[in-house]
Amino acid sequence: MEEQSLKKFTFIEITLLIISILSVGVAGSFSLKAAIGVSAWDALAQTLSQLSTIKVGTIGMILNGLCVFGQIIILKKQTKLSTLLQIPITVLLGYVVNFVYYGILGNWNLTSYGLRFLVLLLAFSMICLAISMIMALDIITFPLEGFALVFANHFQLKFGQVRQAIDVISLALVIAATLIFKLPLFIREGTVLMALSFGPVLSWIIPRFKNFLYRLRFNSNKDYL
Repeated sequence: MEEQSLKKFTFIEITLLIISILSVGVAGSFSLKAAIGVSAWDALAQTLSQLSTIKVGTIGMILNGLCVFGQIIILKKQTKLSTLLQIPITVLLGYVVNFVYYGILGNWNLTSYGLRFLVLLLAFSMICLAISMIMALDIITFPLEGFALVFANHFQLKFGQVRQAIDVISLALVIAATLIFKLPLFIREGTVLMALSFGPVLSWIIPRFKNFLYRLRFNSNKDYL
């Protein structure tokens, strides 16, 4: 990622970035509330939350903080400001999840399986779109996707493959913790769906958002030629 200077579209890009970050937090909270399986990463956070009694959004802050630390280890002196700016994103996302999940949705009960599945599907779609937009903007990214991207570039792997591998590892940790500590199992059909499709879906959407942003910037700049 190149450090970007101020330009005419900076305000729009930052607005899209903030909206996308908030969308991930809100959609993640709804996927937790659906309770028919969340993404592997969220399932890991929810399992650790049950184990430690710490709020799931706070656990998310810790896990994402580890992802930032992992990037710093790989990049070393090449670590940029954009990587360090993932820290405030981590804090913001954690607070949004705690506020929406425990506050707004705390007393909301979904009794119908069909409604649960619909909520999960909509939440998953929103998460994929929001994360893809963040990565296409290339201003800053979420720690998990940032770590996957840095790891993939460093070891010359495909981003989608690395992102999917993280999901598989997260699933293994969730199953192990559930069996060892007799915790509720948060892996269900929704988790399997997300683990198998999240990485490939992001790999498909991101280039299309990049093309959209390129056309947006090009059309805007033409007015000033």
